[in-house]
Amino acid sequence: MRLSARWLDGLTLAGFILVAFVLFIWRSDALPLQYWDESRIANNALEAAMAGHWLVPTDHGWVDRWETKPPLLPWAMAAFMKAGFAPLWAVRAPSIVAALATLGLVWGALRIDLKDRLAGAVAVALVLSANVFVGLHGARTGDYEVPESALILAYVLCLWKAADDPARPGWLFAAGGCIVAAAMIKGVAGLIPLPGCAVFMLADRRRFAALAGDWRTWLAGAATIGLIAGYYLSREAYDPGYLKAVFANELGSRLLAVNEGHGEGPFFYLGVLFRGFLPGLLLLPLAAVSVFHGEARRRDLALISLAGGGCLILVLSIAQTKLFHYVIPAIPLLAVAAAIGVADAARRLAAHPARARIVLGGVAVLCAAGLARTILLSLTFYSPMPFRMRDGAFLAALHKAGERAPVTVVDDELWLLPYGGPPGRRYSQIIDFYATLYRADWPIGQAQIGWRLATPSSAITCSPAALAWLRGAYDFSLARRGDGCVLLRLRAPRNSASPTPSSSPNGGPVRSS
Repeated sequence: MRLSARWLDGLTLAGFILVAFVLFIWRSDALPLQYWDESRIANNALEAAMAGHWLVPTDHGWVDRWETKPPLLPWAMAAFMKAGFAPLWAVRAPSIVAALATLGLVWGALRIDLKDRLAGAVAVALVLSANVFVGLHGARTGDYEVPESALILAYVLCLWKAADDPARPGWLFAAGGCIVAAAMIKGVAGLIPLPGCAVFMLADRRRFAALAGDWRTWLAGAATIGLIAGYYLSREAYDPGYLKAVFANELGSRLLAVNEGHGEGPFFYLGVLFRGFLPGLLLLPLAAVSVFHGEARRRDLALISLAGGGCLILVLSIAQTKLFHYVIPAIPLLAVAAAIGVADAARRLAAHPARARIVLGGVAVLCAAGLARTILLSLTFYSPMPFRMRDGAFLAALHKAGERAPVTVVDDELWLLPYGGPPGRRYSQIIDFYATLYRADWPIGQAQIGWRLATPSSAITCSPAALAWLRGAYDFSLARRGDGCVLLRLRAPRNSASPTPSSSPNGGPVRSS
Protein backbone atom coordinates (compact mmCIF):
# COMPACT_ATOMS: atom_id res chain seq x y z
CA MET A 1 0.00 0.00 0.00
CA ARG A 2 1.43 3.36 -1.07
CA LEU A 3 1.28 6.15 1.51
CA SER A 4 -0.13 9.52 0.42
CA ALA A 5 2.22 12.52 0.33
CA ARG A 6 0.51 14.02 3.39
CA TRP A 7 0.90 10.82 5.43
CA LEU A 8 4.52 10.44 4.33
CA ASP A 9 5.32 14.00 5.37
CA GLY A 10 3.49 13.49 8.66
CA LEU A 11 5.37 10.33 9.54
CA THR A 12 8.70 11.89 8.56
CA LEU A 13 8.04 14.96 10.70
CA ALA A 14 6.83 12.84 13.62
CA GLY A 15 10.05 10.81 13.51
CA PHE A 16 12.21 13.93 13.41
CA ILE A 17 10.23 15.57 16.23
CA LEU A 18 10.76 12.48 18.39
CA VAL A 19 14.52 12.47 17.69
CA ALA A 20 14.71 16.23 18.30
CA PHE A 21 12.89 15.81 21.62
CA VAL A 22 15.37 13.15 22.74
CA LEU A 23 18.41 15.16 21.62
CA PHE A 24 17.39 18.71 22.58
CA ILE A 25 14.82 18.51 25.37
CA TRP A 26 14.75 15.19 27.21
CA ARG A 27 16.71 15.45 30.48
CA SER A 28 18.18 18.77 29.41
CA ASP A 29 18.25 19.93 33.03
CA ALA A 30 20.06 16.75 34.13
CA LEU A 31 23.28 18.14 32.67
CA PRO A 32 24.99 20.39 35.26
CA LEU A 33 25.69 24.04 34.49
CA GLN A 34 28.85 24.12 32.37
CA TYR A 35 32.13 26.02 32.27
CA TRP A 36 32.91 28.39 30.62
CA ASP A 37 30.55 30.16 28.30
CA GLU A 38 27.29 28.75 29.64
CA SER A 39 27.90 29.74 33.26
CA ARG A 40 29.31 33.14 32.27
CA ILE A 41 26.26 33.99 30.16
CA ALA A 42 23.94 32.53 32.81
CA ASN A 43 25.39 34.88 35.44
CA ASN A 44 24.92 37.89 33.17
CA ALA A 45 21.32 36.82 32.53
CA LEU A 46 20.60 36.25 36.22
CA GLU A 47 21.87 39.73 37.13
CA ALA A 48 19.72 41.22 34.37
CA ALA A 49 16.66 39.36 35.64
CA MET A 50 17.26 40.10 39.33
CA ALA A 51 18.93 43.52 39.29
CA GLY A 52 17.76 45.02 35.98
CA HIS A 53 21.22 45.28 34.38
CA TRP A 54 19.99 44.99 30.78
CA LEU A 55 22.03 47.24 28.48
CA VAL A 56 25.42 46.24 29.87
CA PRO A 57 26.13 42.72 31.18
CA THR A 58 27.43 42.87 34.74
CA ASP A 59 29.28 40.71 37.25
CA HIS A 60 28.28 41.43 40.86
CA GLY A 61 27.16 44.86 39.70
CA TRP A 62 30.42 45.64 37.88
CA VAL A 63 30.56 46.05 34.11
CA ASP A 64 31.63 42.71 32.64
CA ARG A 65 34.52 43.48 30.29
CA TRP A 66 35.30 39.80 29.84
CA GLU A 67 31.96 39.48 28.03
CA THR A 68 32.05 42.04 25.20
CA LYS A 69 29.36 40.52 22.99
CA PRO A 70 25.98 42.29 22.71
CA PRO A 71 23.45 41.01 25.24
CA LEU A 72 20.67 39.42 23.14
CA LEU A 73 21.37 35.92 24.49
CA PRO A 74 21.47 37.00 28.17
CA TRP A 75 18.27 38.98 27.48
CA ALA A 76 16.58 35.85 26.14
CA MET A 77 17.69 33.79 29.15
CA ALA A 78 16.60 36.53 31.54
CA ALA A 79 13.20 36.69 29.84
CA PHE A 80 12.72 32.95 30.44
CA MET A 81 13.80 33.43 34.07
CA LYS A 82 11.31 36.26 34.52
CA ALA A 83 8.64 34.03 32.95
CA GLY A 84 9.14 31.53 35.76
CA PHE A 85 11.19 28.82 34.05
CA ALA A 86 13.41 26.68 36.29
CA PRO A 87 17.00 28.04 36.26
CA LEU A 88 18.67 25.48 33.97
CA TRP A 89 15.66 25.38 31.64
CA ALA A 90 15.76 29.18 31.38
CA VAL A 91 19.49 29.11 30.56
CA ARG A 92 19.05 26.45 27.87
CA ALA A 93 15.67 27.41 26.44
CA PRO A 94 17.13 29.84 23.84
CA SER A 95 19.36 27.08 22.46
CA ILE A 96 16.50 24.58 22.40
CA VAL A 97 14.17 27.02 20.62
CA ALA A 98 16.92 27.96 18.16
CA ALA A 99 17.71 24.31 17.42
CA LEU A 100 14.06 23.56 16.70
CA ALA A 101 13.81 26.73 14.59
CA THR A 102 16.87 25.62 12.61
CA LEU A 103 15.19 22.30 11.78
CA GLY A 104 12.02 24.14 10.84
CA LEU A 105 13.86 26.53 8.51
CA VAL A 106 15.77 23.69 6.84
CA TRP A 107 12.59 21.67 6.34
CA GLY A 108 10.55 24.67 5.19
CA ALA A 109 13.08 25.87 2.63
CA LEU A 110 13.49 22.45 1.01
CA ARG A 111 10.16 20.69 1.47
CA ILE A 112 7.79 23.68 1.21
CA ASP A 113 9.63 26.22 -0.96
CA LEU A 114 11.51 23.83 -3.26
CA LYS A 115 8.82 21.12 -2.84
CA ASP A 116 11.53 18.50 -2.42
CA ARG A 117 10.59 15.84 0.11
CA LEU A 118 13.86 13.91 -0.20
CA ALA A 119 16.09 16.96 0.23
CA GLY A 120 14.06 18.15 3.24
CA ALA A 121 14.31 14.79 4.98
CA VAL A 122 18.03 14.38 4.26
CA ALA A 123 18.90 17.91 5.42
CA VAL A 124 17.05 17.56 8.74
CA ALA A 125 18.62 14.13 9.29
CA LEU A 126 22.10 15.56 8.63
CA VAL A 127 21.62 18.37 11.17
CA LEU A 128 20.31 15.93 13.79
CA SER A 129 23.18 13.51 13.12
CA ALA A 130 25.81 16.23 13.70
CA ASN A 131 26.97 15.60 17.26
CA VAL A 132 28.96 18.83 17.16
CA PHE A 133 25.63 20.69 16.67
CA VAL A 134 23.73 18.66 19.27
CA GLY A 135 26.32 18.31 22.02
CA LEU A 136 28.12 20.48 24.56
CA HIS A 137 28.40 24.13 23.45
CA GLY A 138 25.59 23.23 21.04
CA ALA A 139 21.87 22.60 21.39
CA ARG A 140 22.24 20.96 24.84
CA THR A 141 23.76 23.98 26.59
CA GLY A 142 23.13 27.72 26.91
CA ASP A 143 25.84 28.90 24.52
CA TYR A 144 25.97 31.31 21.59
CA GLU A 145 26.49 28.97 18.67
CA VAL A 146 23.05 27.40 18.07
CA PRO A 147 21.08 30.69 18.34
CA GLU A 148 23.74 32.17 16.04
CA SER A 149 23.26 29.20 13.66
CA ALA A 150 19.50 29.75 13.42
CA LEU A 151 19.89 33.45 12.65
CA ILE A 152 22.69 32.95 10.11
CA LEU A 153 20.62 30.27 8.35
CA ALA A 154 17.62 32.61 8.40
CA TYR A 155 19.45 35.52 6.78
CA VAL A 156 21.09 33.29 4.18
CA LEU A 157 17.65 31.92 3.22
CA CYS A 158 16.21 35.46 3.09
CA LEU A 159 19.06 36.60 0.83
CA TRP A 160 18.38 33.59 -1.40
CA LYS A 161 14.72 34.61 -1.63
CA ALA A 162 15.72 38.19 -2.40
CA ALA A 163 17.97 36.97 -5.23
CA ASP A 164 15.15 35.15 -7.01
CA ASP A 165 14.50 35.78 -10.70
CA PRO A 166 13.00 38.33 -10.75
CA ALA A 167 14.73 39.79 -7.72
CA ARG A 168 12.55 40.47 -4.67
CA PRO A 169 14.23 43.21 -2.59
CA GLY A 170 11.45 43.07 0.01
CA TRP A 171 13.12 39.97 1.45
CA LEU A 172 16.16 42.12 2.26
CA PHE A 173 14.27 43.66 5.19
CA ALA A 174 13.77 40.20 6.69
CA ALA A 175 17.43 39.42 5.99
CA GLY A 176 18.45 42.68 7.65
CA GLY A 177 16.44 41.87 10.78
CA CYS A 178 18.13 38.48 11.05
CA ILE A 179 21.57 40.03 10.45
CA VAL A 180 20.96 42.53 13.26
CA ALA A 181 19.84 39.72 15.59
CA ALA A 182 22.89 37.59 14.67
CA ALA A 183 25.18 40.53 15.47
CA MET A 184 23.34 41.08 18.75
CA ILE A 185 23.89 37.43 19.64
CA LYS A 186 27.61 37.11 18.94
CA GLY A 187 28.92 40.38 17.56
CA VAL A 188 31.31 40.18 14.65
CA ALA A 189 31.09 36.38 14.52
CA GLY A 190 27.45 36.57 13.46
CA LEU A 191 28.43 38.52 10.32
CA ILE A 192 31.26 36.28 9.06
CA PRO A 193 29.19 34.46 6.36
CA LEU A 194 28.11 37.77 4.77
CA PRO A 195 31.14 38.17 2.44
CA GLY A 196 30.39 34.74 0.97
CA CYS A 197 26.75 35.74 0.44
CA ALA A 198 27.91 39.01 -1.15
CA VAL A 199 30.08 37.08 -3.63
CA PHE A 200 27.02 35.01 -4.54
CA MET A 201 24.97 38.18 -5.12
CA LEU A 202 27.70 39.85 -7.21
CA ALA A 203 28.31 36.79 -9.37
CA ASP A 204 25.16 37.38 -11.43
CA ARG A 205 25.32 40.86 -12.97
CA ARG A 206 21.66 40.95 -13.95
CA ARG A 207 20.53 40.03 -10.44
CA PHE A 208 22.95 42.47 -8.87
CA ALA A 209 21.77 45.28 -11.15
CA ALA A 210 18.12 44.56 -10.26
CA LEU A 211 18.85 44.70 -6.54
CA ALA A 212 21.18 47.70 -6.73
CA GLY A 213 18.64 49.65 -8.75
CA ASP A 214 15.85 49.26 -6.17
CA TRP A 215 15.52 51.81 -3.36
CA ARG A 216 14.41 49.09 -0.94
CA THR A 217 17.87 47.50 -1.15
CA TRP A 218 19.54 50.66 0.06
CA LEU A 219 16.95 51.29 2.75
CA ALA A 220 17.28 47.75 4.11
CA GLY A 221 21.08 48.03 4.09
CA ALA A 222 21.07 51.41 5.82
CA ALA A 223 18.59 50.21 8.46
CA THR A 224 20.67 47.10 9.16
CA ILE A 225 23.92 49.03 9.55
CA GLY A 226 22.19 51.75 11.57
CA LEU A 227 20.67 49.34 14.08
CA ILE A 228 23.93 47.47 14.65
CA ALA A 229 25.95 50.68 14.91
CA GLY A 230 23.27 52.15 17.18
CA TYR A 231 23.77 49.47 19.80
CA TYR A 232 27.55 49.67 19.76
CA LEU A 233 27.59 53.47 19.93
CA SER A 234 24.99 53.62 22.71
CA ARG A 235 26.94 51.01 24.65
CA GLU A 236 30.13 53.04 24.18
CA ALA A 237 28.35 56.15 25.46
CA TYR A 238 27.16 54.29 28.55
CA ASP A 239 30.36 52.29 29.00
CA PRO A 240 33.35 54.30 27.65
CA GLY A 241 36.09 52.02 26.35
CA TYR A 242 33.68 49.31 25.23
CA LEU A 243 34.59 49.56 21.53
CA LYS A 244 38.27 49.26 22.37
CA ALA A 245 37.49 46.16 24.45
CA VAL A 246 35.47 44.68 21.55
CA PHE A 247 38.37 45.16 19.16
CA ALA A 248 40.84 43.68 21.64
CA ASN A 249 38.69 40.67 22.51
CA GLU A 250 36.83 39.74 19.32
CA LEU A 251 39.49 40.75 16.80
CA GLY A 252 42.87 41.25 18.45
CA SER A 253 42.91 38.31 20.86
CA ARG A 254 40.97 35.83 18.70
CA LEU A 255 41.42 36.60 15.01
CA LEU A 256 45.01 37.84 15.21
CA ALA A 257 46.34 36.02 18.27
CA VAL A 258 45.94 32.74 20.15
CA ASN A 259 43.58 33.36 23.06
CA GLU A 260 43.94 31.33 26.28
CA GLY A 261 46.04 28.66 24.58
CA HIS A 262 43.42 27.66 21.99
CA GLY A 263 45.76 27.45 19.01
CA GLU A 264 45.37 24.76 16.34
CA GLY A 265 46.52 24.05 12.79
CA PRO A 266 44.86 25.26 9.56
CA PHE A 267 42.90 22.01 9.07
CA PHE A 268 41.49 21.94 12.59
CA TYR A 269 37.89 22.57 11.50
CA LEU A 270 38.07 19.93 8.79
CA GLY A 271 38.89 17.48 11.58
CA VAL A 272 35.99 18.81 13.68
CA LEU A 273 33.60 18.27 10.77
CA PHE A 274 35.01 14.80 10.16
CA ARG A 275 34.38 13.81 13.78
CA GLY A 276 31.16 15.74 14.34
CA PHE A 277 29.45 15.95 10.92
CA LEU A 278 30.72 12.90 9.07
CA PRO A 279 27.53 11.95 7.14
CA GLY A 280 27.16 15.53 5.91
CA LEU A 281 30.82 15.82 5.03
CA LEU A 282 30.72 12.60 3.00
CA LEU A 283 27.59 13.70 1.10
CA LEU A 284 28.70 17.31 0.55
CA PRO A 285 30.55 16.58 -2.74
CA LEU A 286 27.15 15.71 -4.28
CA ALA A 287 26.33 19.42 -4.07
CA ALA A 288 28.44 19.73 -7.24
CA VAL A 289 25.59 18.00 -9.10
CA SER A 290 23.28 20.86 -8.13
CA VAL A 291 25.84 23.57 -8.81
CA PHE A 292 26.55 22.38 -12.35
CA HIS A 293 23.33 20.65 -13.37
CA GLY A 294 20.58 21.77 -11.00
CA GLU A 295 17.50 23.87 -11.75
CA ALA A 296 18.15 27.60 -11.18
CA ARG A 297 16.55 28.08 -7.73
CA ARG A 298 17.98 24.81 -6.40
CA ARG A 299 21.40 25.72 -7.73
CA ASP A 300 21.16 29.18 -6.15
CA LEU A 301 20.24 27.78 -2.73
CA ALA A 302 23.09 25.27 -2.88
CA LEU A 303 25.52 28.00 -3.98
CA ILE A 304 24.59 30.59 -1.35
CA SER A 305 24.65 27.92 1.37
CA LEU A 306 28.10 26.78 0.25
CA ALA A 307 29.29 30.39 -0.05
CA GLY A 308 28.10 31.34 3.44
CA GLY A 309 29.27 28.15 5.13
CA GLY A 310 32.56 28.10 3.22
CA CYS A 311 33.31 31.73 4.10
CA LEU A 312 32.68 30.99 7.77
CA ILE A 313 35.01 27.97 7.76
CA LEU A 314 37.68 29.88 5.82
CA VAL A 315 37.73 32.83 8.23
CA LEU A 316 37.70 30.54 11.28
CA SER A 317 40.59 28.54 9.80
CA ILE A 318 42.63 31.71 9.23
CA ALA A 319 41.93 32.99 12.75
CA GLN A 320 44.58 32.18 15.32
CA THR A 321 42.17 31.17 18.09
CA LYS A 322 40.32 27.94 17.33
CA LEU A 323 37.61 26.22 19.34
CA PHE A 324 35.56 23.32 17.97
CA HIS A 325 32.16 24.90 18.59
CA TYR A 326 32.90 27.98 16.48
CA VAL A 327 32.11 25.90 13.38
CA ILE A 328 28.58 24.97 14.51
CA PRO A 329 26.82 27.71 12.46
CA ALA A 330 28.20 26.17 9.25
CA ILE A 331 26.44 22.84 9.90
CA PRO A 332 22.89 23.77 8.75
CA LEU A 333 24.22 25.54 5.64
CA LEU A 334 26.36 22.57 4.61
CA ALA A 335 23.46 20.20 5.36
CA VAL A 336 21.19 22.15 3.00
CA ALA A 337 23.75 22.08 0.18
CA ALA A 338 24.47 18.38 0.67
CA ALA A 339 20.76 17.47 0.76
CA ILE A 340 20.02 19.32 -2.48
CA GLY A 341 22.95 17.50 -4.06
CA VAL A 342 21.60 14.11 -2.89
CA ALA A 343 18.15 14.84 -4.34
CA ASP A 344 19.55 16.07 -7.67
CA ALA A 345 21.88 13.07 -7.93
CA ALA A 346 18.92 10.75 -7.34
CA ARG A 347 16.94 12.48 -10.08
CA ARG A 348 19.78 12.15 -12.54
CA LEU A 349 19.91 8.44 -11.78
CA ALA A 350 16.18 8.00 -12.30
CA ALA A 351 16.84 6.22 -15.60
CA HIS A 352 18.99 3.69 -13.72
CA PRO A 353 16.79 2.44 -10.86
CA ALA A 354 19.37 -0.02 -9.53
CA ARG A 355 22.02 2.67 -9.21
CA ALA A 356 19.51 5.08 -7.68
CA ARG A 357 18.56 2.49 -5.05
CA ILE A 358 22.24 1.95 -4.19
CA VAL A 359 22.84 5.69 -3.80
CA LEU A 360 19.69 6.29 -1.73
CA GLY A 361 20.37 3.18 0.34
CA GLY A 362 23.87 4.46 1.10
CA VAL A 363 22.46 7.86 2.07
CA ALA A 364 19.89 6.22 4.34
CA VAL A 365 22.56 4.09 6.04
CA LEU A 366 24.82 7.12 6.56
CA CYS A 367 22.01 9.21 8.06
CA ALA A 368 20.75 6.37 10.26
CA ALA A 369 24.25 5.58 11.52
CA GLY A 370 24.87 9.27 12.21
CA LEU A 371 21.59 9.63 14.12
CA ALA A 372 22.27 6.49 16.16
CA ARG A 373 25.78 7.68 17.03
CA THR A 374 24.54 11.13 18.05
CA ILE A 375 21.83 9.64 20.28
CA LEU A 376 24.36 7.32 21.93
CA LEU A 377 26.83 10.16 22.45
CA SER A 378 24.08 12.28 24.00
CA LEU A 379 23.75 9.67 26.74
CA THR A 380 27.38 10.24 27.77
CA PHE A 381 26.89 13.96 28.48
CA TYR A 382 25.87 13.29 32.05
CA SER A 383 28.59 11.05 33.46
CA PRO A 384 31.21 11.37 34.61
CA MET A 385 31.08 15.11 35.18
CA PRO A 386 34.18 16.96 36.48
CA PHE A 387 33.82 17.82 40.15
CA ARG A 388 33.79 21.56 39.37
CA MET A 389 30.49 21.06 37.50
CA ARG A 390 28.87 18.97 40.25
CA ASP A 391 28.96 21.83 42.79
CA GLY A 392 25.95 23.57 41.29
CA ALA A 393 23.79 20.47 40.97
CA PHE A 394 24.55 19.57 44.61
CA LEU A 395 23.66 23.10 45.76
CA ALA A 396 20.37 22.90 43.85
CA ALA A 397 19.57 19.52 45.43
CA LEU A 398 20.35 20.83 48.93
CA HIS A 399 18.21 23.93 48.40
CA LYS A 400 15.33 21.76 47.20
CA ALA A 401 15.77 19.60 50.31
CA GLY A 402 15.40 22.67 52.55
CA GLU A 403 19.03 23.41 53.50
CA ARG A 404 19.31 27.06 54.55
CA ALA A 405 22.26 27.21 56.96
CA PRO A 406 25.05 29.48 55.62
CA VAL A 407 27.48 27.32 53.70
CA THR A 408 30.90 27.66 52.05
CA VAL A 409 31.74 25.74 48.90
CA VAL A 410 35.41 24.69 48.96
CA ASP A 411 37.23 24.14 45.66
CA ASP A 412 40.83 23.27 44.74
CA GLU A 413 41.45 26.76 43.43
CA LEU A 414 39.18 29.67 42.55
CA TRP A 415 39.57 31.79 39.44
CA LEU A 416 40.89 35.34 39.53
CA LEU A 417 38.60 37.50 37.40
CA PRO A 418 40.78 38.93 34.62
CA TYR A 419 38.60 41.76 33.26
CA GLY A 420 36.34 44.01 35.31
CA GLY A 421 34.44 42.96 38.39
CA PRO A 422 35.39 43.48 42.02
CA PRO A 423 39.20 43.80 42.16
CA GLY A 424 41.00 40.68 43.34
CA ARG A 425 37.85 38.59 43.65
CA ARG A 426 38.39 34.86 43.27
CA TYR A 427 35.37 32.86 42.29
CA SER A 428 33.75 29.91 40.54
CA GLN A 429 31.24 30.89 37.87
CA ILE A 430 28.97 27.97 38.71
CA ILE A 431 28.95 28.67 42.45
CA ASP A 432 28.38 32.36 41.65
CA PHE A 433 25.21 31.49 39.74
CA TYR A 434 23.65 29.53 42.59
CA ALA A 435 24.87 31.97 45.25
CA THR A 436 23.10 34.79 43.38
CA LEU A 437 20.03 32.66 42.67
CA TYR A 438 19.52 31.70 46.33
CA ARG A 439 20.88 34.83 48.02
CA ALA A 440 17.47 35.84 49.39
CA ASP A 441 17.21 32.80 51.67
CA TRP A 442 20.52 30.92 51.64
CA PRO A 443 23.97 32.57 52.09
CA ILE A 444 26.57 30.71 49.98
CA GLY A 445 30.26 31.57 50.15
CA GLN A 446 33.32 30.33 48.29
CA ALA A 447 36.77 29.25 49.43
CA GLN A 448 39.76 27.32 48.15
CA ILE A 449 42.22 24.93 49.74
CA GLY A 450 44.29 26.72 52.37
CA TRP A 451 41.76 29.43 53.22
CA ARG A 452 40.63 29.70 56.84
CA LEU A 453 36.97 28.79 57.42
CA ALA A 454 34.87 29.96 60.34
CA THR A 455 33.83 27.34 62.89
CA PRO A 456 31.28 26.12 63.64
CA SER A 457 29.96 26.31 60.10
CA SER A 458 28.88 24.22 57.10
CA ALA A 459 31.03 23.40 54.08
CA ILE A 460 30.43 21.70 50.74
CA THR A 461 32.97 20.17 48.41
CA CYS A 462 32.91 17.91 45.38
CA SER A 463 36.71 17.88 45.05
CA PRO A 464 38.66 14.88 46.40
CA ALA A 465 41.66 17.13 47.06
CA ALA A 466 39.57 19.70 48.95
CA LEU A 467 37.90 16.94 50.97
CA ALA A 468 41.32 15.55 51.94
CA TRP A 469 42.42 19.03 53.06
CA LEU A 470 39.24 19.53 55.11
CA ARG A 471 39.77 16.16 56.79
CA GLY A 472 43.25 17.21 57.84
CA ALA A 473 42.34 20.75 58.89
CA TYR A 474 38.96 20.43 60.69
CA ASP A 475 36.90 18.22 62.95
CA PHE A 476 33.56 17.68 61.25
CA SER A 477 30.52 15.47 60.87
CA LEU A 478 29.07 14.32 57.56
CA ALA A 479 25.59 15.79 57.04
CA ARG A 480 24.80 14.73 53.48
CA ARG A 481 26.42 12.99 50.51
CA GLY A 482 25.49 12.78 46.83
CA ASP A 483 27.14 12.30 43.41
CA GLY A 484 30.67 12.59 44.81
CA CYS A 485 29.83 15.73 46.85
CA VAL A 486 29.53 16.13 50.62
CA LEU A 487 27.97 18.57 53.06
CA LEU A 488 30.06 18.80 56.24
CA ARG A 489 29.36 20.43 59.60
CA LEU A 490 32.71 21.89 60.68
CA ARG A 491 33.16 21.91 64.46
CA ALA A 492 36.70 23.21 65.09
CA PRO A 493 40.11 23.42 63.39
CA ARG A 494 42.51 20.56 64.05
CA ASN A 495 45.50 22.91 64.15
CA SER A 496 46.20 26.62 63.95
CA ALA A 497 46.20 28.11 60.46
CA SER A 498 48.14 31.08 59.18
CA PRO A 499 46.09 34.22 58.45
CA THR A 500 44.51 33.66 55.02
CA PRO A 501 41.34 34.88 53.32
CA SER A 502 38.07 33.34 54.33
CA SER A 503 34.86 33.19 52.36
CA SER A 504 31.99 35.62 52.65
CA PRO A 505 28.33 34.75 52.05
CA ASN A 506 28.16 36.76 48.82
CA GLY A 507 31.02 34.80 47.28
CA GLY A 508 33.78 37.44 47.60
CA PRO A 509 36.84 36.93 49.77
CA VAL A 510 37.49 39.04 52.85
CA ARG A 511 40.64 39.23 54.92
CA SER A 512 40.59 37.57 58.31
CA SER A 513 42.18 39.58 61.07
